[in-house]
Amino acid sequence: AFMEYIHDMVARIRIDASNVFYFLEKKDYSDVLPLYRELMSIYKLSLMLTNVITISNTDVLLGNIDKDPLTKLLTRSSMKRLIEKEFAMADSQNYAISLMMIDLDHFKSINDTYGHLTGDKALIDVANIILRSIRATDFAFRIGGEEILLLLKAAPRTVADKQAEAIRQDIEKHTLEHKGERVKVTASIGVSTFTGPFNISVNEAIAQVDGLMYKAKKLGRNTVVSG
Repeated sequence: AFMEYIHDMVARIRIDASNVFYFLEKKDYSDVLPLYRELMSIYKLSLMLTNVITISNTDVLLGNIDKDPLTKLLTRSSMKRLIEKEFAMADSQNYAISLMMIDLDHFKSINDTYGHLTGDKALIDVANIILRSIRATDFAFRIGGEEILLLLKAAPRTVADKQAEAIRQDIEKHTLEHKGERVKVTASIGVSTFTGPFNISVNEAIAQVDGLMYKAKKLGRNTVVSG
């Protein structure tokens, strides 16, 4: 298990470092900063990016990406463009992309029973759980209501499945308080993994992972289905 971890780290370092220089050459600076942060914070590498102005401008560009005001996740409006770009990168660099669709179970019942403020709190808490779980180079989108889509970069199915199960368990363990009453939330999760050549459209990829999430619902909810 330790050697698998080391090999995974080395593979991610190579991919992230390669992508840093790819985006620098294309002057697509909006993608440089998250890659740089991942290399620095996760792998503790001492990378030298000498152009301070570029990094400053990148912060501004990243700040301009639309975020959902409630959950602070990315919005649906930026989803297709970012996924298309990540698919193209994965195709050129020959690594896998995994999508994860997360839907909170019986969410309407939570709103009806405890009120929309508690429902909003549940969404915020789940979003925070997800943001703590994913890497700097992954993306999390609120695509409508209680549905959240994740893009996991350089994540084969085994890695994505473990990530999905960890998120499911963290959501299940979480408890909200409403007037002294404990409120539990669970989630149904679908996972799809894609490898090159990426000859599938973004809409088709989302439909595929959405179908797996609905299969998790049919199997009794609070579970992960991958395909």
